[in-house]
Parts: sequence; structure tokens; C-alpha cells
Amino acid sequence: MAMASEDDALRLLLSPLTVERTKGVERLQRAMTDGDQSTTAPIEAAIVDRLLGGGGRGVVAWEARHGALLGARAVVAHPTHRPSAVDDFETVVRDRAVRMLDEDDEYTVRIAAGDLIGAFCQKYGCQVYTDISETLLRGINKNLDLGGSPGVTHQCTHSVPNSPNEVHCTTAKDILDDTFKWKHLDTWLKCLQCIIEGCGISFNVHINLALLDLLGKVLMNWSRFVRESCSGVLAALISCNISQDNTLKMAKEESAICANAEIIANQLKILLSDNYSEVRMSASLAVRKFLLGLPDVGTRQTCLSILLPPLCFNRYYTAEGVRLHSQETWVLVTSGEGKSLVEQNIDHVIAFDILQLKVSNHEIRETACTCIREMAQKLSPSAMEPFIIALLTALQDCLTSAIWTVRDATFVTCGNIIALFPQQSRELSNSLTEYFFMGLEDNAPPVREAAAIALGCTVKAYGNETFLPILAKIKAGLEGVKHQKTDDEKRPGIASGSSSKAAESLADPRICDGSSCPDTSPLREIPIEVTVEQSQAKLLKHGRQSELWELADGCLCLMCELAQQPTCVAEVTKLLPMLAQVATYNHYSQHVFFLQSVCKQLPTLFRNLGKRALKLYVELFFDVVFSAAASDKLPVSTAAEECIVQLSDLLGRNIFRARVENYNPRYLQYVKTTDGVS
Repeated sequence: MAMASEDDALRLLLSPLTVERTKGVERLQRAMTDGDQSTTAPIEAAIVDRLLGGGGRGVVAWEARHGALLGARAVVAHPTHRPSAVDDFETVVRDRAVRMLDEDDEYTVRIAAGDLIGAFCQKYGCQVYTDISETLLRGINKNLDLGGSPGVTHQCTHSVPNSPNEVHCTTAKDILDDTFKWKHLDTWLKCLQCIIEGCGISFNVHINLALLDLLGKVLMNWSRFVRESCSGVLAALISCNISQDNTLKMAKEESAICANAEIIANQLKILLSDNYSEVRMSASLAVRKFLLGLPDVGTRQTCLSILLPPLCFNRYYTAEGVRLHSQETWVLVTSGEGKSLVEQNIDHVIAFDILQLKVSNHEIRETACTCIREMAQKLSPSAMEPFIIALLTALQDCLTSAIWTVRDATFVTCGNIIALFPQQSRELSNSLTEYFFMGLEDNAPPVREAAAIALGCTVKAYGNETFLPILAKIKAGLEGVKHQKTDDEKRPGIASGSSSKAAESLADPRICDGSSCPDTSPLREIPIEVTVEQSQAKLLKHGRQSELWELADGCLCLMCELAQQPTCVAEVTKLLPMLAQVATYNHYSQHVFFLQSVCKQLPTLFRNLGKRALKLYVELFFDVVFSAAASDKLPVSTAAEECIVQLSDLLGRNIFRARVENYNPRYLQYVKTTDGVS
């Protein structure tokens, strides 16, 4: 019966199906548990002979090689396994696993070989690593050189502003060679991680500068999978010194992690700054244990000052796992002193955030804007003042990003900084205002709103000095709608009405199909330009020329922002008749989008201006709002209905209903009573 179970296990291990190989491992473990030494011997002999090429019978299929290694690991790791009943079983299996790590073309087989070597280390200790360390380290070093042109170096993406790496593979052979080498390097690193985890605390004696220097070279590799594996190795090194409850497993003087804490901290900082969230997440797990496990207060403070910039940054990272883990780590390691720690290390934190503004990953740049905005709002002014010009200069380069979400975040951040530090920002205020004006006519509606916020902050900071030019810009922007070209004027070669959907899709990104919208393009960045005009010309290469109605839409958002400031209320109120007139222009097909914006912004505008303006001017917008409510465009009619409800609440439902009835009784069908019935 036992023999049948063994044969069944071996048959499953040879299967081409992953699920059956997994079942084969389970059957093999049961057979070893139920059997005795006499049962183990045939299993070991079968593995050597039938699966690892013994007796002159080679195995070709990678699935069979994989199953062989899984079976060998199950035998070695099993509690009942004793020194081999088959002559030299461990030696044969271990040597074959090492050769497979170096020679086998199949990634999955090499991973299984590394797991097997880790099982040997767990059972027999660091002697296994000592025996194969030369081969292991040679394998890592051999695959560090990724080839390419002479003099060209591969660099990690976090340190390269606009490109994932400096090497460009142009032929199929180059691509294959690059893939082959980084995958081999990845499996050597995973093997090293298994060895460290298997050896545990005893591996401490092998942690030295040579090993850490090698890992320092690996973490600059262009492949994010290799960098993630490197992070796993560092985590394993930390774990062999620091226990699960974050206490040191040995005396501080004996710990190699404590002796090399600054080197490890600098390596973790690089990984925490990586372009890829998977690498950041892996490094974040290691950082928490590392910082909480260091016993010496001085060493911990030194390492924390090194890791503080990326830790602070990652609290706002886009990837939820990284963000939440970093927030928890921040609370644990700062003990409520986060603000003072940032102020003490403000030079390094600012330099780090400025560097993050220059990377190719747009999500990182958005996060950098959020972090800078938080520091400007929460840190003491004396700590931030020396860096305002440097921050605004770095942010200015992002105002013409090809990614609209970056432009959106940057406008808001610049506006906040100007409002909080008007004197320090004055040197760049004029050039930034020109960029803000450019943002008012951006293709993306959220960017127009963000530019309006920035201009509102500028008026708050400098008063009439900037308000009068901005007021003139609003008037010109609203008046310009009557000169908005029709579809026939923009594309005279196309018959009127023949492609209204295409025209609408080109005119507003809210219905962009993904091919024409400038903000769905790949992560390309515009080089830094000298003037606003040059920047705008570059930006147009990624999309289309802005429309006059889009500038008017931005001016409407700006009116809402300015209406919040008491000194601007009177002048903004005078613009209401002009806005009402502009909203009636319907000679261009995209007027429905401007109509939708008017309906969305009108309640906010009247709320900010006050009831006096509402009572005086609300009837000017009745034709606009109620014609929008009758629109066959669902987003427009929905916005109009919501606008009617809010205006009714602001003025009083009975009063609003009476004024509508007096103005045009047919509009009453769109006005709801106090019971919610039209």
C-alpha cells in the first residue's frame, strides 16, 4: 500500500500540470510521514534516478525538472528525514540545484532550485552557504553586467528624470539577452534570500561590507524585479538579526546590522524612492523592522534622518498599500514628533521632494506636490522660507507637464505657496501668473479649476496689484466666446453636421475616446523651456489648440474663487450680466459643455457673492438654466436640475417658485415644490 502511494506521488510530480505537481508534494509528504526509513530510501532513490537524471536517463521537460526539485525539497525538509539512506543523496541533489541555478533556462525551475538550497540551509546551517558561496556570488556578479554599448551604464529609474534606463535595446537579440540576464540575476538573489532565511541568526557572521557593496550595485539595476528581489534580500538580512517583536536577537556589539546600519539605511532609502510601487512596498516592510529593531538611540536617530524624506513622502503615495503602511510606520517611528523631525531635517526633505518632481512617473510627481503643499501649510514659516524659490522653480517645470493630473496638482500647490509666503514668492509671481493664465484655457476642466484656485491665491497675496490685470483677463475671456469658431469654420472641408460627435470629442476631454485626448498619452515629459510661449507651443504638440469657450469656462471658475474674497465681490458682481449673455451663445457645437459648467458653478458663485447679488441677478440666468434643463444631453440636464434645486434653497423655495412663475410659467415644470414634486 505504501509503495502504491509512493508511485502515485512520483507520477504526480512528473505531471505537466502545476496543480498535480503540488498534489504530488503533498502525497510524498504523507508517504514519508506514514512510512519508516525503509520507505524513505526508495523515494530518495527514485528522485535521484528518475527525476534528476540518474542511471543515464535525462529529463527534458521543465515541468519534470521542477517536480524533481519540489520532491527533493519535500524530502530534505521533512522532519523524519535523516542522513541519506541513498549514497550521497544530499550532495547529488544540492550540486544539481546549484547547476540548475546557473544553467537552466526556465525561471520556475531556478526558483525551485533556490528553495531547495534554502531548505538545506535550514537543516544543516551556514555550512551549506560556505560551500556554495563562491558560486552564488559569482552568479550574481556575472549577471550584473547587462551588456549594451561600451560606456553606457544601466541606472535605476528613480535616479533618471525622464527615462526608465539609459540603455535602449533595438534588436530582438538585445532584448532577449537583457531579459535572460536580469531573470538569472533575479533567481540568484531569491536563492540568496532563501539561504539567509534558512540560516537565520547564524548568517550574521557572513554579513560584511563585500556583501553589502554587492547589493548596492544590484539595487541600481534597471529591472524593477531585480530591485524588488534585492529589497527582499535586505529584509532577510535584517530579519536574521531582528526578531518578529522588533528586538535584537544578539548583543548589539555582535550584530552586523547595527555595525553597518548607515549603509543599509542608505540602500533602503534608494529602494523607498523607486519608480515602482512593488519595490517601495517591499522596502517599506524592511524599513519598519529595521528602524524599530535598532537598540541604540543614536544609531536609530542617524538612520531615521536618512530614511525620513522617503518615509514622509510615501505617506501620500498613490499605491494604497505603500501609503497605509508608511503612515503606520511614521506613527511608530516618530512617536508624535514627526513635525519637529521634518523641521530638523528640512534640507534633506526638500531636496528629496524636488528630486521626486523630476522623475518620469507622473504619480510620483503628483505625490511630491501633495507633500510640498502639506509642508507649506503645517511647518513653521521660518523653516520653509529659505526654500520657497527653489520649490517654486521646481514646480514651475511641472506646469507644462503632458499629464493633466500633474498640472492640476502643481497649480494648486503653487497657489498655496504664494498665499502662505507672498514676500518670498514675489520674485517668481509674475512668471507664475502667466502660467496660471495659460492654465485657465487648458484642455482639461480640472486643470482650469486648479489654475483659477492659483490665481485666487495670487490675488489674496498681492491684492489690487494682481487683481486688476486678472479682472481684465476675465472680461476678455468672457467676451471672446462670441468669436468662438463654428465647426464649419474650424474644418471647412467637412460638411456641416457631418461629424458633430468627432468635433465634440476633440473639443472637450470629458468625452475623449482616449486617442485624441492629450492627457491619456504615454508618460512623456516636455523639456524645461525658457518662456511661457515656448512651453505652450510644446504642450500643444501633445494635444490640440485650446478653444475660446474653454478660456471662458476657466474665467467662470476664477469668478467663483474671487467671489470668496470680500474686496473682489463688487467687481465680480458687475460681471454677472456679461456671464449671462455669454451663456446664451450657441453658435458652436460645444456650447452645451459651457452651459453645463455654468449650471455647476452658478450656485457656488451666488453663495459666495451673497443674497443681495442673488436677488438682483438670478433672473438673468433663468433662460440659460431652464434651457439646459430641457437639453437632451443627460449631463447637462442633470447639472441644470441640481442648479435649480440649489438656487431654490438659497433664495427660499416659495420665493424662487414665485419668481419663476412671474418670469415664465412654462419653467415651473422644472421647479420642485417643498414636497419634491414638480
